[in-house]
Amino acid sequence: MSLNQLPDEIIRHVLFCLSPLDTLHGVGLTCRHLARLSREGLIWRFHCIQTFKYWHPSHGFKTLLRLPAHRTNWKQLFVLRYARNKQISRLLEGILRTKVGRLKRFERITKFGYDAKDFLLEHCDADDSFEDVLARRYFAHAALDAIHRHIAVEQWISLSVESDRHNPLELEKGLGAFDMFVLHGQRGDLDDITALLGSLTARFCSSHPQMDEWTTREKALALNRWVRAKNLTGLRHPERDYRNLRNCLIGQALQHEDHESIPIISSAIYCSMAQRIGLDARCNAFPGHIHVVVSPPPGRDLDDKQVDEATEPGKRMYLDPHGSDDEVPAKELRRLLARFGSENSTAAMEPTPTSSTIIRTANNIRFSYETFLEQQDRDGETNLTRLLHGSGPMNVNACYYASLWAMLIMVPTSSFEWEEFFDVFMDRFCRHWPEDVWLVEKYVMPLYERFAAQRRRLIRPASSDVNDAWRVVRYTQQADNLPPSVFRRSDKGNEDVPFKIGQVFRHRRYGWMGVITGWTLMRGDSRRTEGSDDPDTPDPDLEIVRNPEKTYFTYIRSTSAERFVIAEANVELINDPELVLETPFAYAGKFFKRFDPETCCFISNIKEQYPDD
Repeated sequence: MSLNQLPDEIIRHVLFCLSPLDTLHGVGLTCRHLARLSREGLIWRFHCIQTFKYWHPSHGFKTLLRLPAHRTNWKQLFVLRYARNKQISRLLEGILRTKVGRLKRFERITKFGYDAKDFLLEHCDADDSFEDVLARRYFAHAALDAIHRHIAVEQWISLSVESDRHNPLELEKGLGAFDMFVLHGQRGDLDDITALLGSLTARFCSSHPQMDEWTTREKALALNRWVRAKNLTGLRHPERDYRNLRNCLIGQALQHEDHESIPIISSAIYCSMAQRIGLDARCNAFPGHIHVVVSPPPGRDLDDKQVDEATEPGKRMYLDPHGSDDEVPAKELRRLLARFGSENSTAAMEPTPTSSTIIRTANNIRFSYETFLEQQDRDGETNLTRLLHGSGPMNVNACYYASLWAMLIMVPTSSFEWEEFFDVFMDRFCRHWPEDVWLVEKYVMPLYERFAAQRRRLIRPASSDVNDAWRVVRYTQQADNLPPSVFRRSDKGNEDVPFKIGQVFRHRRYGWMGVITGWTLMRGDSRRTEGSDDPDTPDPDLEIVRNPEKTYFTYIRSTSAERFVIAEANVELINDPELVLETPFAYAGKFFKRFDPETCCFISNIKEQYPDD
């Protein structure tokens, strides 16, 4: 019996068991009967669900799932995603192959959004059998991080636009955007945060079935006591952990088993849950400590009694989910305001716009970053930056970068501090995240032009001309199209360079480990650039030579995003591969394909620049 003689129901079951590519390129091409059956929407809806977890919002995937299968061309949708994966694969291979056009390829991948996430996640966990496993993992992560940053920036941009209609989800999404900068392919994106808050709210509702009969005050107090009893808010050791980076991020607070958070995040968790049970709960930016303000429904007071708003507006209640089970008396807050000498006590008691809450969170992250730098200089290792995933130094730098993005978008360009944020941001972007150049061009430069125009009207020129800022962006874009400078050992003066790209060493004086990523032009070259012999001095692709009798090398440390300079005399090679394998060289994939234990050396992926190494 041939397959064509089987009942259609049996053939459909077989098609569900086949891989989508076998159906697409095999069964569907055999005869008209099988071609008709292989086009059915239920089969391809199943393949779309099973093959792809993440979808760009433009597809409206969740909406499509609620429609009858015949209303959507599911096969066409699958073919579209499959074709995009092939495009993304070619782009990633180009990123791995050459530095030329790398930023443009990053841009194209980033614009695919979540349509690229499934493919990139596979390569973030690339098997060790790949010849370029370290580079593949590194650049797949970099592309995925760029997608997450794009989503976060667009979230803040949408919140920065004035809107008369309050969106209950805007607070959690605005704060969750900070988490996107340190997501690293793990759970905890904006949708996950929304789902977690929804799940927690459902647990609260199921444990309080009589809630519909309660007044606004009773609901607000019951929820406050529940979130505190479940340890969803607050800090166990505020004197020690207040500046921990993890406690500034709503996604980290919700996912971590301790659920610790600073007051602003505790209040945001409460507000997000309260709005899901019908309460009008907003953050209140009280000086020194964020509170929650709960307003009664129109025409009612907090005890659900009817009031005439024209003569007796419903009074609000105040809560402190971070530190108290009970209602905070409004008169106590006013007394504190008087002690602070606040000139506008009425404004301090009002609900805070989401944009102000985001700015305050960004400031908290900046303070955590500064505390990290102080402790690092004093104590070396620190727990301040420990998140659920990723390297601490990488995470703190990414969060600081996120805080600068948020400040540029949320702080008015008329503010005197805006230019300071811009200058620091441009330095960070150029040194560590040049793949965001198209985002900077699209969102930051129009803000800078507005800022400069306002300064000109005030006859107070900005420290740098608009053309200077654009020059940085254009230089970054143009440099992407230029082949890197080539350093050959056969060139005059370079024959005796003692160490090779990829060799691992210990600093003879300071003891840390590093990997050599470059060496300078040698003696007699008039193009040398004066630099520093201090090994703590970053060297972004500069030829640094102080003494013509020494050879200088650039290198990376185990967890640092910077490239540093070291003199030949301070290099002490390591020949024990076990010592290298147990050291997390987080940025090795940026320069190397893999580690070779036999030679105790990283295999270069920068042959364009150093072809002889």
